This record gives sequence, C-alpha cells and structure tokens, in this order.
Amino acid sequence: KQWYQRRVRGTANSRIASDQASSGQFVSYEPRNAIKTAERKISHVIAIIIMSFFISWTPYTVVNLLVTFDKDHIFSKGVHATIPAFLAKTSTLWSPIIYCAMNGEVRTANFKTLRRLKRTIRVLYFGGSV
Repeated sequence: KQWYQRRVRGTANSRIASDQASSGQFVSYEPRNAIKTAERKISHVIAIIIMSFFISWTPYTVVNLLVTFDKDHIFSKGVHATIPAFLAKTSTLWSPIIYCAMNGEVRTANFKTLRRLKRTIRVLYFGGSV
C-alpha cells in the first residue's frame, strides 16, 4: 500500500536507471509482494461480486423458465413469484456493500460521509449551525 522511493545509482543494470541516476531522479516502485497482494484482493472482490450477481438473479431466472414452460406452476402466483423478483432487484445493492466491506479506503470515505450526514440531520432537526 505504501510506495517506496530509492535513489537510482549509476551502477544500475538498466540503461534507463543509469540515465535517471545521472540526472539525480528518484524512482518509485512498489514491491512485488505488495502488487501480488493487491491483485489478490481485487480478484477476491471481483469473485464475490460475480457470485452475488448469480445468487441474486438465478432464482428469478429459474422461476421465469418454469413459468414459461408451465403456466400453472406453483411459482407463477403469489409470494413464490415475488421473492425471486425482489432478490433479483437487490443485486444492484450488493456491489457497493461489497466494495465498502472489502476496501479500506472506500469504507473510510463512507464512514466520513455518514458522520457528516448524521451531523447535518442533527443540525436540521435541532437547529444550529454545521
């Protein structure tokens, strides 16, 4: 998560590094372990988002397929048809929740926004200044 800086020496192996060393520039680099860790975290987030999408939409798809081929199916009426539709519509809700839960920066920004919102509501309700 933290970028490291090192001064490139004239004895570096690459020509670019030696050119940068002669000009006195600093080269920023991130350790390979940190890059792999970040890629792993992103992969986990993407996998969870894809799973939540399938979990949300699969019941709705199955019910609609059953009703398409059998109009008198038990899932064609009432609560049996409503619950999968409701679950499918909540799929848009899961991505921000997953991002917030798994990304520290997003979580911190959301908590900061919620604190400001709470303070604003308190001011509007009880009066005073922000």
